[in-house]
Amino acid sequence: MRSNGTPNFPDPQQFVGGNVKLTIHQLAPSQAALNACSHLLPTNGGSDSEETAQQQRTRLADGLSFARCMRSHGVSRFPDPTAQGQLTVEMVQAQGIDVRSPHVLRVVQACLPASHGALTPAKVREALNRAGS
Repeated sequence: MRSNGTPNFPDPQQFVGGNVKLTIHQLAPSQAALNACSHLLPTNGGSDSEETAQQQRTRLADGLSFARCMRSHGVSRFPDPTAQGQLTVEMVQAQGIDVRSPHVLRVVQACLPASHGALTPAKVREALNRAGS
Protein backbone atom coordinates (compact mmCIF):
# COMPACT_ATOMS: atom_id res chain seq x y z
CA MET A 1 0.00 0.00 0.00
CA ARG A 2 2.82 2.40 0.86
CA SER A 3 4.63 1.77 -2.41
CA ASN A 4 1.37 2.24 -4.34
CA GLY A 5 0.39 5.73 -3.23
CA THR A 6 -0.59 5.52 0.46
CA PRO A 7 2.63 6.40 2.30
CA ASN A 8 1.05 6.57 5.78
CA PHE A 9 -0.57 3.15 5.62
CA PRO A 10 -0.31 1.56 9.13
CA ASP A 11 1.31 -1.72 10.06
CA PRO A 12 -1.11 -4.40 11.25
CA GLN A 13 -1.13 -5.32 14.94
CA GLN A 14 -0.79 -8.99 15.83
CA PHE A 15 -2.52 -10.29 18.93
CA VAL A 16 -2.18 -13.44 21.01
CA GLY A 17 -3.48 -16.40 19.04
CA GLY A 18 -2.32 -15.01 15.72
CA ASN A 19 -5.26 -12.69 15.09
CA VAL A 20 -4.34 -9.57 13.14
CA LYS A 21 -6.02 -6.17 13.36
CA LEU A 22 -5.57 -3.43 10.80
CA THR A 23 -7.33 -0.15 11.52
CA ILE A 24 -7.64 2.15 8.49
CA HIS A 25 -11.01 3.84 9.06
CA GLN A 26 -9.47 7.33 9.31
CA LEU A 27 -7.11 6.74 6.42
CA ALA A 28 -8.17 7.34 2.82
CA PRO A 29 -5.95 5.02 0.80
CA SER A 30 -5.69 5.77 -2.88
CA GLN A 31 -7.84 3.70 -5.22
CA ALA A 32 -4.71 2.74 -7.14
CA ALA A 33 -3.16 1.34 -3.95
CA LEU A 34 -6.33 -0.59 -3.11
CA ASN A 35 -6.50 -2.03 -6.62
CA ALA A 36 -2.81 -2.93 -6.64
CA CYS A 37 -2.95 -4.68 -3.26
CA SER A 38 -6.44 -6.22 -3.10
CA HIS A 39 -5.09 -9.64 -4.07
CA LEU A 40 -3.19 -9.69 -0.77
CA LEU A 41 -6.31 -9.41 1.38
CA PRO A 42 -7.47 -12.67 2.99
CA THR A 43 -11.09 -12.14 1.88
CA ASN A 44 -10.70 -10.69 -1.59
CA GLY A 45 -13.16 -12.99 -3.34
CA GLY A 46 -10.40 -15.21 -4.68
CA SER A 47 -9.12 -18.59 -3.60
CA ASP A 48 -9.52 -17.86 0.12
CA SER A 49 -13.26 -17.31 -0.35
CA GLU A 50 -13.47 -20.54 -2.31
CA GLU A 51 -11.62 -22.31 0.47
CA THR A 52 -14.13 -20.96 2.97
CA ALA A 53 -16.97 -22.19 0.77
CA GLN A 54 -15.28 -25.59 0.54
CA GLN A 55 -14.85 -25.68 4.30
CA GLN A 56 -18.54 -24.84 4.67
CA ARG A 57 -19.52 -27.65 2.27
CA THR A 58 -17.30 -30.06 4.20
CA ARG A 59 -18.80 -29.00 7.54
CA LEU A 60 -22.30 -29.48 6.10
CA ALA A 61 -21.46 -32.92 4.69
CA ASP A 62 -19.91 -33.99 8.01
CA GLY A 63 -22.94 -32.72 9.94
CA LEU A 64 -25.35 -34.50 7.59
CA SER A 65 -23.37 -37.72 7.96
CA PHE A 66 -23.54 -37.42 11.76
CA ALA A 67 -27.29 -36.66 11.70
CA ARG A 68 -28.01 -39.65 9.44
CA CYS A 69 -26.03 -41.87 11.78
CA MET A 70 -27.96 -40.59 14.79
CA ARG A 71 -31.30 -41.32 13.07
CA SER A 72 -30.16 -44.75 11.92
CA HIS A 73 -29.29 -45.59 15.53
CA GLY A 74 -32.74 -44.82 16.87
CA VAL A 75 -32.76 -41.04 17.48
CA SER A 76 -35.37 -40.60 14.76
CA ARG A 77 -36.10 -36.89 15.22
CA PHE A 78 -32.42 -35.84 15.16
CA PRO A 79 -32.24 -32.70 12.96
CA ASP A 80 -30.04 -32.01 9.99
CA PRO A 81 -27.57 -29.13 10.32
CA THR A 82 -28.40 -25.75 8.83
CA ALA A 83 -27.30 -24.93 5.28
CA GLN A 84 -24.14 -23.41 6.86
CA GLY A 85 -23.37 -26.69 8.64
CA GLN A 86 -24.38 -25.50 12.11
CA LEU A 87 -25.86 -28.03 14.52
CA THR A 88 -26.54 -26.91 18.07
CA VAL A 89 -27.75 -28.56 21.25
CA GLU A 90 -30.71 -26.17 21.15
CA MET A 91 -31.67 -27.45 17.68
CA VAL A 92 -31.61 -31.01 18.97
CA GLN A 93 -33.59 -30.16 22.12
CA ALA A 94 -36.18 -28.33 20.00
CA GLN A 95 -36.97 -31.73 18.46
CA GLY A 96 -37.86 -33.07 21.92
CA ILE A 97 -34.61 -35.00 22.32
CA ASP A 98 -33.12 -35.31 25.81
CA VAL A 99 -29.47 -34.64 25.00
CA ARG A 100 -28.37 -36.00 28.39
CA SER A 101 -30.20 -39.33 28.24
CA PRO A 102 -27.85 -42.32 28.43
CA HIS A 103 -29.25 -43.71 25.15
CA VAL A 104 -28.65 -40.46 23.22
CA LEU A 105 -25.15 -40.08 24.70
CA ARG A 106 -24.28 -43.66 23.66
CA VAL A 107 -25.52 -43.00 20.12
CA VAL A 108 -23.54 -39.75 19.98
CA GLN A 109 -20.39 -41.69 20.91
CA ALA A 110 -21.14 -44.32 18.28
CA CYS A 111 -21.75 -41.69 15.59
CA LEU A 112 -18.80 -39.38 16.26
CA PRO A 113 -16.69 -41.12 13.57
CA ALA A 114 -19.42 -40.30 11.01
CA SER A 115 -18.59 -36.60 11.48
CA HIS A 116 -15.05 -37.22 10.18
CA GLY A 117 -13.52 -35.36 13.11
CA ALA A 118 -15.85 -32.37 12.98
CA LEU A 119 -17.28 -33.52 16.30
CA THR A 120 -15.16 -34.85 19.13
CA PRO A 121 -16.02 -35.98 22.66
CA ALA A 122 -14.53 -32.70 23.94
CA LYS A 123 -16.69 -30.59 21.58
CA VAL A 124 -19.80 -32.51 22.63
CA ARG A 125 -19.00 -31.99 26.34
CA GLU A 126 -18.38 -28.27 25.72
CA ALA A 127 -21.68 -27.87 23.84
CA LEU A 128 -23.58 -29.67 26.59
CA ASN A 129 -21.93 -27.54 29.28
CA ARG A 130 -22.77 -24.33 27.42
CA ALA A 131 -26.38 -25.46 27.04
CA GLY A 132 -26.79 -25.51 30.83
CA SER A 133 -29.12 -27.89 32.59
